[in-house]
Amino acid sequence: MKIYILSLFLISLSIYNYACSCNNIPFKDAVEWADEIFIGRLIEIKEVEYEISELNAGEKYTRLWYAKFEITKKWKGSSKKYIKVYQPSTSCDFGFNSLNKHYLVYTKKEEVFKFFNTENEISRYTTWMCARNREYEFVNEPKDSDYFKLNKKFPNTIELVDNTPLHWKLPLLGVLIFISGLFIGRKIKSLATITQRNQ
Repeated sequence: MKIYILSLFLISLSIYNYACSCNNIPFKDAVEWADEIFIGRLIEIKEVEYEISELNAGEKYTRLWYAKFEITKKWKGSSKKYIKVYQPSTSCDFGFNSLNKHYLVYTKKEEVFKFFNTENEISRYTTWMCARNREYEFVNEPKDSDYFKLNKKFPNTIELVDNTPLHWKLPLLGVLIFISGLFIGRKIKSLATITQRNQ
């Protein structure tokens, strides 16, 4: 009986130690901590790294994931319109889980991730549950909210630039060049035909 009680105590202690509970950090501290502060629409959630369970063969557990945002308003940071925010799948993660919803996000670029399938430690934007992130609704915003405080602290928002990778743009550019080539070729052929008739 004593062994059973001791086992329960150790399990509850380990759960307590790994649980993450906190209040939001003060607004001033969050602004100083963050490299990027923005409102963005959640457009993708993706698992990056995982671990296969030793106890339950075949089960995998996410160890690193990201939430990708299309930014609609930015107060602090770069001019990037799209940002991926990485988290290490712990109890301290902020739960970005509603696709196409808008979020107010505080994030910092840190070299923190070196996981199972990652060759090198990489520098990525990250955040956590106490960094004042939240799902953002555009109506009924309280006057003392972060939105109004950010507008006061950063009166000029950042003009955004599309930073999506070129790999999806190149095929589109190739198609446009091909179509333009066909159009120009037909015009040249048409002009040549007209010129021959006039001679």
